[in-house]
Amino acid sequence: MFNSTEYIKTPTDVLKLRCFGQEPSIYETLKDNNIREITHIFEDNATVNGLPITHSRYIVRAKV
Repeated sequence: MFNSTEYIKTPTDVLKLRCFGQEPSIYETLKDNNIREITHIFEDNATVNGLPITHSRYIVRAKV
């Protein structure tokens, strides 16, 4: 298992990740309606590097 930590730099980056693959209008609607709350949560939990997110990856080997 491999763990890695990445950092989301801004509250709008949280929205961009969440809305990946959606219509641009969905991003704009969420931004207009929720950016204050998202910013508050982001600022409460972010470090100097940004908001940390952890990914865990597994290497799977299979024989057929």
